[in-house]
Amino acid sequence: MIQNLVSRPALTDVTHIKTTITRDNAASWGLFNSVASELGAELTSAPHFDAQAHFDGVHETEHMVTIGPF
Repeated sequence: MIQNLVSRPALTDVTHIKTTITRDNAASWGLFNSVASELGAELTSAPHFDAQAHFDGVHETEHMVTIGPF
């Protein structure tokens, strides 16, 4: 589905995909690693929404995942 979206003529200027994922979300990591591989693009991640600063400790840190450029 993601590959279909980024291949649409209206999205030709799109060069990156960004999302946030918690470290324990194996399904999402698998999906976005696969998307990066299929697009021939690099996947990077860094802490973005901190568990304590943003969620008062009730939710895990969300990591900003970036795929691109592609």
